[in-house]
Amino acid sequence: MTEKVGLMLRPILERFRAYSNYPTQLGLSDFAKRNRDGTAAEALSFPWCLVLRPGEEVRRIAQGVDERFQGLPENDGQVNFIEQILALPEDCVLYDIFAVPDPDAALVGGSIARRDDSADGERDGRSSLIRIGRMWNTTRFFRSERENQLFFKHQKKEEDYDLVPEWFERIRPEHQLYGSKEFERRIEQGLFYDLGPVESSDAT
Repeated sequence: MTEKVGLMLRPILERFRAYSNYPTQLGLSDFAKRNRDGTAAEALSFPWCLVLRPGEEVRRIAQGVDERFQGLPENDGQVNFIEQILALPEDCVLYDIFAVPDPDAALVGGSIARRDDSADGERDGRSSLIRIGRMWNTTRFFRSERENQLFFKHQKKEEDYDLVPEWFERIRPEHQLYGSKEFERRIEQGLFYDLGPVESSDAT
């Protein structure tokens, strides 16, 4: 999400800005347009930002693959990524998924004290990073045929702001410099609210 990039990437960032005022951000509202059964949702409810943090086993395996390919001439990053994916076992926690409710929550930083300061233990929604679930793989990954093309649609962040205009009014310059390192720090320090443990891919 951060726009804090090196000099080499800045021209590319400016090219992307021709299509969106938020070139490093993606909209999330499309995810909320359908219910789990595929029917159209009557009311859209979605966070301002999602944080996907690789599971512990994924990070361990990925590091092992990186060490194996380190120094090899074919090590261009892309090869490593494919090998990392292929090395994952089934029923592996790919990501812990965290939600940032609104722009204010991203900058506040949250704290355990504020998270637990109410009598019933309810979170302070303005200051929380919330773990909402986990993503598993149910089988091992395998290579697809080159002819089979997978398409990802990148939704503009402007579409979210059209639906929740008050978010746009709360955007500040600091948001352009706020990225994964800050979210990682908060998660490592336990500065998030957990909706509850999820033990396996069979859980809902």
